[in-house]
Amino acid sequence: MEVQVLNIVMVGIDHNLADIFVREKFSFTNKKLEDTYDYFREIDEILGSVIISTCNRSEIYFSLEEESEFDPFVALCKVTNTDYEQFEQYGVIRTGEQVFEHLCLLSCGAKSKIWGEDQVISQVKTALTLAREQKMTDAYLEVLFRFAVGCAKEVKTLVKFGQGKASVAYKVMEQLEHSSLRRVLVIGNGEIGRLVATLLIQHGFQTTMTLRQYKHSNNIVPEGCAVVNYEDRYHTMEECDIVVSATSSPHYTVEYNGVKKLRNIPKAFFDLAVPRDIEDKITEIEHIQYFNIDSLEDNHLNKEKELEQIQKIIEKHDEKLQKWCQFKERVCV
Repeated sequence: MEVQVLNIVMVGIDHNLADIFVREKFSFTNKKLEDTYDYFREIDEILGSVIISTCNRSEIYFSLEEESEFDPFVALCKVTNTDYEQFEQYGVIRTGEQVFEHLCLLSCGAKSKIWGEDQVISQVKTALTLAREQKMTDAYLEVLFRFAVGCAKEVKTLVKFGQGKASVAYKVMEQLEHSSLRRVLVIGNGEIGRLVATLLIQHGFQTTMTLRQYKHSNNIVPEGCAVVNYEDRYHTMEECDIVVSATSSPHYTVEYNGVKKLRNIPKAFFDLAVPRDIEDKITEIEHIQYFNIDSLEDNHLNKEKELEQIQKIIEKHDEKLQKWCQFKERVCV
């Protein structure tokens, strides 16, 4: 039974309907996240909101006043400065129990382009933490996310996803493990950049990572990884065979003109960011390979059995959520 006191709706753009060229139009920088929460805070119908923005998706979860006629996709288009009519076909809106099931599947990696992706659960928790810091969560969103994350943790413990190497970093390694190219520049010191660098080092690659000069003291550098200032990235590229970029920058970290001028141009470029870090015009340069987040395909085929296991776990956690909602409804009467 769906308990109506939990008036949660979500809207999203994800890799199932939208390619990277569409998804990057709906992506959120840190500044845009803050501005969006400021905007939502002024709308009376919105009791709370949580924004999840990753390489695969941009989603907003809303807790709304009862009987609200708020249109979440109109809101998503407004805060991302995109045209509603042009992109309406890419948006998905979910309500009621659909939201919880989707969030559980998302959190455990069953909705990711890479089946069972390991990073997404931490991304969901980070999204909730930021919304909380912005004072934009309410009791319903807090409980919804808490139960969904708990469900995802149980799924990750009990369900075996393919080969157990479910991350974009492993997909990069699959492309490179038989390569003779060994010198790599990793641009970006976030979670993905650090994971890629760590795997590369473990597999014997000579790895260098960029750091922003003003953030040096706050960075964690994988053991065995060399470091250069971000401003020196092009100079370092001349000594590298491979470039991997994984930042949250709203601007290109690797531009066509910058690469074209190099005396020695790397042979492979991996862009793991949305919006994209690497100007795709570099594909016009001869004898290079270029991969973006949508190029790193997941070939895992045996999802049906795993999904059956996941659904049973979701049903158990959904029952707990419904009991909480029923209790909350009685208390509020």
